[in-house]
Amino acid sequence: MQRLGDSSNALTVDYATSDGTAKAGLNYVATNGTLRLAPLENSKTITVAILRDGLATGPVTFSVTVRNPSAGVLFGGLNRTTVTIQDSDTGFFPRSITRQADGQVSLALNLPILGTYVLQTSTNLVDWSPLRTYTTSGYQPFTDTDAQKFSHRFYRVLKTGP
Repeated sequence: MQRLGDSSNALTVDYATSDGTAKAGLNYVATNGTLRLAPLENSKTITVAILRDGLATGPVTFSVTVRNPSAGVLFGGLNRTTVTIQDSDTGFFPRSITRQADGQVSLALNLPILGTYVLQTSTNLVDWSPLRTYTTSGYQPFTDTDAQKFSHRFYRVLKTGP
């Protein structure tokens, strides 16, 4: 929060987070409290912890609202801001792994940061084999054309390099 204008007096203001598409406890830690700015202090930071939920969902949002300023303080109309959490989770998009009628498996990966990723498969969760290497970020579709050869098959994606 930044104070504009006269900063000769102390200032207190209450703040609290609220859900948007992001959910407290899943995407971020709900936070509330009181900010105290000393005389001549012009800014304070509200820190909100971001949680990794392991789901590749795309950007989600929550709000931070300030209220109850100390006497004589005006907000100038802005007392709420929206915070966007960019998806930082590597993995599969929810409901993106589907077996096709011909036995092939289609899936969609989220690779949020440029780097080297390896999509791997296993039939026993012990021995893993690489299926494909990616060196780009973002939405990555993949079709496993060999899936019909197995009664069950597991998938994982690992970041293996910068």
